[in-house]
Amino acid sequence: MKQVETLRVELAAYYCEDESTFLLDDAFKVIRAFCDKLQKATKVRAFLLSVFSSTFHIVHNFVFFLSAVY
Repeated sequence: MKQVETLRVELAAYYCEDESTFLLDDAFKVIRAFCDKLQKATKVRAFLLSVFSSTFHIVHNFVFFLSAVY
């Protein structure tokens, strides 16, 4: 248990938090929220890349077709 308390105090110092009010539970909640948002952003980015990639190929092919016709 002393090791956990030592870790809590070290983390409080690392994050420039008041060691008397710093709770590991709160720190883990913040880290979890960050990871969840990062995972969501990664999925959104992958989706947008797939949508814009498809759109780009359609527009590119259309422009190529127009340049061949005219």
